[in-house]
Amino acid sequence: MKTATAPLPPLRSVKVLDQLRDRIRY
Repeated sequence: MKTATAPLPPLRSVKVLDQLRDRIRY
């Protein structure tokens, strides 16, 4: 996961993205 185009998002965004990915996966 490279973050060159955008800066590192807050931990909240990361957690939300993780949850969304988990939902999409399953």
